[in-house]
Amino acid sequence: MFDSFKQWLEARRQLNRNHALVAQLLKHGVSLSQPRTIDCHFWLRTELQAKALAQKLQARGFEILRTNAASGESGLWNLEASISQSPNHTAKVSFIREMVRLAQECGGTYDGWGTQV
Repeated sequence: MFDSFKQWLEARRQLNRNHALVAQLLKHGVSLSQPRTIDCHFWLRTELQAKALAQKLQARGFEILRTNAASGESGLWNLEASISQSPNHTAKVSFIREMVRLAQECGGTYDGWGTQV
């Protein structure tokens, strides 16, 4: 199911975060089955890695919202991408696994998702 223990560990962390996020969406009356704009967040070490991940995400139907160097001394790059899909699909293990795998293939980290309420 996962290519490495690191991928499993990161996916597990995201699953825990998803439980809290889904609970908040339900609290605000958001339908979990209706497609909506989902914003996904990633951190990468270099601009080249961010561009490589952006290409992979675009090939999967994502729109790239921004790719920029993080403020401060971290040296990290932030990538934000959106896609129209349901929160239910976004919270699935298969989606999380794919985002974690793609980010790690490019030397980065998947930092979760959000949507407007």
